[in-house]
Amino acid sequence: MFIARIKVIVTYALLLVAPAVYGGVCGIFVGESNEPAAILAAVLPVGLSGIGALVFFKSANGSEQHDVRIMVSLFLIMFSISLLLGAQQGWRAVDERDRDNLADAFMARFTYLQDCSVEELKINEFREKLELPPLESSVFCQ
Repeated sequence: MFIARIKVIVTYALLLVAPAVYGGVCGIFVGESNEPAAILAAVLPVGLSGIGALVFFKSANGSEQHDVRIMVSLFLIMFSISLLLGAQQGWRAVDERDRDNLADAFMARFTYLQDCSVEELKINEFREKLELPPLESSVFCQ
């Protein structure tokens, strides 16, 4: 009796952990992907096949119909929640990476414009020594 209860508890624990890990990893891939629909098209059939295998296994073991319904419901709930949370985590990582890239791009542009202004100053000083009019600033940095 005691061992049978432990088996049931372990089964339900695995039923909660396995789809949570699977959904979380898939969600992160979906969140970081440029084509999330392609990843979902590859991932969802595997998850649904896992549910089908679970139903077949439990039916073959002679489990009650009520027990199978609870397991399938828990599997789907855990998979869906972890897929959503994983996707949000992936999107957050992409946002942070884009923000860092944007800051780097702004800094590179600032450095470029600063270098251009120094070059413009040198050229205009040289032109002034030759008694030529200074160039327009739009010639240097665009």
